[in-house]
Amino acid sequence: ERKIVSVHSKPVVNFDIQGSPNACSNTTTFFDNTTTNPDTRPITQWLWQFNDPNNNQTDSRVNGEHLFSEPGTYPVSLTATTAAGCSATLEKEIMIYPSPSTEFLHTAACEDVPVSFTGPADPLIESSYWEIGTSYSYDASPTQTFAAPGDYQLHAEFYGSNGCISTTQKTIHVPIPLTPDFSVVKNCGDHEAIFIDITSGIDPVAARTWNFGNATTAITSPATHAFTQQGTVAVTLQVTAESGCIYTTTKQIEIVAAPVADFTASPETGAYPLDVTFTNTSMEADR
Repeated sequence: ERKIVSVHSKPVVNFDIQGSPNACSNTTTFFDNTTTNPDTRPITQWLWQFNDPNNNQTDSRVNGEHLFSEPGTYPVSLTATTAAGCSATLEKEIMIYPSPSTEFLHTAACEDVPVSFTGPADPLIESSYWEIGTSYSYDASPTQTFAAPGDYQLHAEFYGSNGCISTTQKTIHVPIPLTPDFSVVKNCGDHEAIFIDITSGIDPVAARTWNFGNATTAITSPATHAFTQQGTVAVTLQVTAESGCIYTTTKQIEIVAAPVADFTASPETGAYPLDVTFTNTSMEADR
């Protein structure tokens, strides 16, 4: 007895990486499937394996894609299976190049204060592009002044010498400015005047510095200081908010004479019972 047996050919598997920049860390790498099938039966299954210890996902699409979080060499394989059950696999060593860092810094974002942005300290970076609010810049370290409080969107792109590009987005928050203010009591010569920070606003005060003149400072609230002479002195309070924004106010404080308590008694001596009249002769006092 004779039987006719159909012999099916295996697919000829092949693939490559799409054009540069593509094979970069922290960026999706796209693969072009160039497999050919000499058989008449269609290919019904695809299996991409990326052998990535940081991401063990596979892909069953015709053209695979994968995000490698770390640079290095990866043995990527593609298996094609036809409707007849014939399969073939190809493995290739794929080099993933390092993408530039996206760790940039900026000074405190405060209203009407130039904010300096410093790009990543990465020697791989050749150029940069920034969009900050409605402004854009190609400088490595741009400066931006925000005219009003609010949230501003930042988009930055960093271009590496190896063709890799890193992109980052961040919201820059500019807080409503604080209103620095303080009160003072016992502002008398040769007495400890007491200064209290009464700054108002929703950005909490993280630190403060008082300047009482003559290189005398304090950092607490309340703060005390003894003025040895009467007259008008300039006292400055500088507060630093949790956002890093700094606000300053200066007031002219009148240092007045301290009260001098005194009285007279008449008569000062006599037999019991004795009626004595006391007269208040205190100076610089109102109560």
